[in-house]
Amino acid sequence: MALIEQNKIFKVLKLIQKLYSYPPKSIAQLAEQLETSDKSIYRYLNLLEELGYEVQKNEHRKHYIKQSQGKTNSLDEEEKKLILSLLNSTVHAKNTAQAIKSKLQIDNTLPTAQDLAELRYLKMLDLINYAIPEKIPVKIIGYQNTSGSDSPRERLVMPYHLDGNRMILIAYDYNKKEIRHFKIQRMESLLLAEEHQNDFQEVSIPSVDLFGMSSTNSYPIEMRLSKRAYLLLTEEFPSSKFKIAPNADNKTYPYIFKDHVCSYEGVGRFVLGLLNEIQICSNEGFKKHLREKITKTTLLEG
Repeated sequence: MALIEQNKIFKVLKLIQKLYSYPPKSIAQLAEQLETSDKSIYRYLNLLEELGYEVQKNEHRKHYIKQSQGKTNSLDEEEKKLILSLLNSTVHAKNTAQAIKSKLQIDNTLPTAQDLAELRYLKMLDLINYAIPEKIPVKIIGYQNTSGSDSPRERLVMPYHLDGNRMILIAYDYNKKEIRHFKIQRMESLLLAEEHQNDFQEVSIPSVDLFGMSSTNSYPIEMRLSKRAYLLLTEEFPSSKFKIAPNADNKTYPYIFKDHVCSYEGVGRFVLGLLNEIQICSNEGFKKHLREKITKTTLLEG
């Protein structure tokens, strides 16, 4: 099962419930009910099939899950208590945690404990979310290097930012004496290391923007978004909702996004995938960056 951040886990759980409930639903109906895009619904349906759910489609191309006799996808009470204990310790995403809690109490159409094996990732995220504001070092246990030459080892770090969209911890590495990026899925586990709290020396910490770029620079960004661009942006970067306002007078681009970024690179990747869905406003530096990227792509294709 691929790693999914908390908001996406909630949407997958909600999709399962929609598919179990009568009547069957079209892709468009599911996308509207989950406030996401058609493309994301197809991706979630593929994920459910990989997990062993029998997602079926009727003659009207509407989807549903047929429950088989003798097979249950519900959690037992002990498994529910485990999930609730983790949710109770959640520092962030309170609304998501509360919604999942209510469903654990009233709904049995949830994945099995095996399907929710990624609870250990949620537990690590909670620990990081606790450690960052308290300025407590953490030990990364069994971190896998990309080279594959070194065996998994411990890393003592001071966490300062969690990029929940890319599942990356940005932290000060005590051994390397520099800021480094660590992928959550490469960690075996995490432990608080309060005994090293006084060992940490203050370092210059760069800002991290909505798109995961870190720098001491700051560039204003303003973009008009189509409905599709709005859905994809808020799904991939949930906190972007706080930077978006309605643009009711413009039917083509009914939303406006305003923020500051540390680099054009991160936001540029998002925009380049949706060039016909986004209109850049009054930022010549960002427009120049996009033109250069498009030119390079054209040259490579030629």
